[in-house]
Amino acid sequence: MLRADITENHPGAPLQIRFVVMDVATCQPLAGARVDIWHARADGLYSGYNGQGDDHAIDTSGGTFMRGTQTSDSQGEVRFRTVYPGWYEGRTTHIHFKVFTNEKNVLTGQMYFPDALSQYLYANVNAYARKGRRDTFNADDGLALMDKTHGGFCDIGEKADHYLATLILGVDRAAPVLANRFGLPDMPPGAPPSGRPPGPPPFGMGPPPGLMPGMRPHHQTVTAIVPGVAPKDQKNG
Repeated sequence: MLRADITENHPGAPLQIRFVVMDVATCQPLAGARVDIWHARADGLYSGYNGQGDDHAIDTSGGTFMRGTQTSDSQGEVRFRTVYPGWYEGRTTHIHFKVFTNEKNVLTGQMYFPDALSQYLYANVNAYARKGRRDTFNADDGLALMDKTHGGFCDIGEKADHYLATLILGVDRAAPVLANRFGLPDMPPGAPPSGRPPGPPPFGMGPPPGLMPGMRPHHQTVTAIVPGVAPKDQKNG
């Protein structure tokens, strides 16, 4: 899984991901950190799991698409070539990541994207065409709402032939071990035994149980403003 290109030729809007791993104690780049990522492909499916899709009947067991790992260079950077992630029921658009600083310590998080750009791509790029309707956005995704400082929202821009998403990851190597707040099984020390990034429950997607308690779902119509592209009616997006 040590690779920069994780698409395995699956279609979608080309996306490059740039992570910069920083040591929060020194504000210096952190070299030699292992960064794992995994995400849904354009149609909202993850590799390696069954019970997926709008009808929960698709099995991708044995697949490895949209998964990979890289080691940060002297500038703390890693880059991946992929496609813009698709959506699935109950979650906003996101990419999972883990940063291993040594055999015991790991930072786990998710990268989020502008809803307007997501909606534009989902409505205009064939690879993202779906019968179902996207039901969750940044404003009503329980995990995204936990990101109070928006530290997981990427900076993203258009290049000549791809989008470039950048996220700076501040790592506190002296952070104490915290109690498990989410009722998830404790993560074993070190990298996943299989050597590949994890996936659906407990550490990946899984079609989730829904919104957090007390939250109300709402359907949004988000209009994207993309330079050089005429607006399109997205009522059915």
